[in-house]
Amino acid sequence: MKRILLLLVMVTLTMSGYGQNVKKFLKAGETFMKSGKYEDAVVQYTQAITLKPSDVDGYLARAEALEQLGRYEEAYNDLERALVFDAKNIDVLFMTGRVCNSMGRYDEALRHLNYAGTLAKREERLYPEKVRSLLELGQYDIALGTSDTALLFRENDVNLYQRGLAFERLNNDIRARKDFEKAVSKNKRYEPARLALADLLIRNGDLEGATEHVDYLIAEDDR
Repeated sequence: MKRILLLLVMVTLTMSGYGQNVKKFLKAGETFMKSGKYEDAVVQYTQAITLKPSDVDGYLARAEALEQLGRYEEAYNDLERALVFDAKNIDVLFMTGRVCNSMGRYDEALRHLNYAGTLAKREERLYPEKVRSLLELGQYDIALGTSDTALLFRENDVNLYQRGLAFERLNNDIRARKDFEKAVSKNKRYEPARLALADLLIRNGDLEGATEHVDYLIAEDDR
């Protein structure tokens, strides 16, 4: 009995040591992420995963670092592994949707994002990614409705810009222009909205207005 108790104590101490080391590597990876050293972050997160292959946080963190490096397939693989251990993890489902969007897998992205939405209906970060998928899939009416929902959560530059895109694809240039202008007023440096607005103005014959927005972006880029 004493030997069994001693063995249990040793196992407990060993597992505790592993847990602390995993946290150490995750923390180091987080520090590298904040300083933009994504390759170094990947190394740290890989160490954490090696120590604890079932740790969802390790896969999620490494996937984010790989995403920043543009290594989407590898990020996707990590997220798939994370879902094996926790299929209802909102963070993992959200990032999987985002990575799938970056890979052009819009149907799959929407599937993950919609499932996450059934688990957490008030998770506002899901909506811009869903709109991104829907616009690429040509589902403009649904994209418009989803944009409206996103704007109920937060009226910011991204949500206004995306609704403007939906209106534009539905051939409603008047509403599209209003949303692009609102997006620019929210964030003067938001390039996608300014470029979209400039393009719309060109199509409507307002070259002077379009030039004003392009000149602004050029001036910002030269700073």
